[in-house]
Amino acid sequence: MVVNHSVFTHLDERLQDLWLSELQRITQPGAILLLTVEGTGSWNRICDAVASGGEDMSAWRTELESHGIVFIRDDVLIGSTHPDFYHSTYHAPWYVYEHWTRFFDIVAHLPDGSITQDLVVLRRRPDGAPPPSPIGRRHTAPTLPPRAARRALVESVLASGRRLTDRWSHRAAGPHASVRELDMLRAGLYEQGNRISVLAAELRAEIQSLRNGDSE
Repeated sequence: MVVNHSVFTHLDERLQDLWLSELQRITQPGAILLLTVEGTGSWNRICDAVASGGEDMSAWRTELESHGIVFIRDDVLIGSTHPDFYHSTYHAPWYVYEHWTRFFDIVAHLPDGSITQDLVVLRRRPDGAPPPSPIGRRHTAPTLPPRAARRALVESVLASGRRLTDRWSHRAAGPHASVRELDMLRAGLYEQGNRISVLAAELRAEIQSLRNGDSE
C-alpha cells in the first residue's frame, strides 16, 4: 500500500506524471494506492476566498475546465521555504478518471475524503494489462445549444435565400427561377450530417454559375 497525502496538490502535470510512472514501477500488481488531490470542493472554497478579496479567478477557471488541471505558480507559497516547483494544483474529477487511468485502475474517488482534499483510491494493474477506456469529456463542444444552433442556421440560410431572390428576380428567366432557388435553399436545410443531397449540389452549382455570370 502507498499512502500519499497532499503531494499531487503541489506538483505540475509533468512532475505528477513522473511520480505516477514511478509509483507504477515500484508497486506490485494488486497494490492499493491512496492519493489526494484538490478537487471540486477545494476549488470552490478557494474561489470564494479569493473573490472576497476582490481578485478574479476566471482565467484559472477557464484553464481548469478546458484542461482538467491547473497549476497556479503565483500563489501564497512564493518566497516560502518550499522549493520553487512547489505551488498549488487543482484537478477536475474527469481529468483524474481520464488521465490517471493510464497508470492505475481507479477503485474509488471520494470528494473531501481526506480532510479537505479528494481521496483517490487506485489499484495497480497486472503487468501487460491494457488500461481501461474511460468515458471522458467532449473535446469539441458547440458554441450554441443544439436547438439554438439549428435556429441560427435556418435563419442564416433563409436570409441568404431572400437576398438571392431579390438579387436575381429581375433576370430574364423571370420570377419562377428565383422561387425555385429559394425552394432549393429550404430543401437543403434538411440534409443530415455530412450527406449532400443532389438537390443541394444542384443549388450550389446554380449559385456558382450565377456568381460567375455576375462577374462577367
